[in-house]
Formats: sequence, C-alpha cells, structure tokens
Amino acid sequence: NHRCSHQASCVNTEGSYTCECEKGYTGDGFRCWKKSNRLPWAAMYFQYKHSKQIRP
Repeated sequence: NHRCSHQASCVNTEGSYTCECEKGYTGDGFRCWKKSNRLPWAAMYFQYKHSKQIRP
C-alpha cells in the first residue's frame, strides 16, 4: 500500500519506498503532472503557498 501518484512508480527501499514520476511526467512522485513549458496553476499556487522567504 503506497500513496504514489497514478502517474508514478513505487520503488521499494529498505523499510520504506519512494515514488518516481513516469516518463513524460514531472513532480515529486506523490504529485505528477505532464511535462510542459508552463506549470499548471495549481502547481504554481502550491509552490507559492509552501515557499519560505529567506532574509540575508
């Protein structure tokens, strides 16, 4: 039982697993979307919402 995207493969590791997006898709394995020159708006929102500002 794993939580990989439908467009990803589950790779067994010792005591755990990782997810890898299939060819033609991009993402972290848990969320995969078709590769294109532009990110879908939902991916851009997710990246913005979960980004952190680092001050020098």
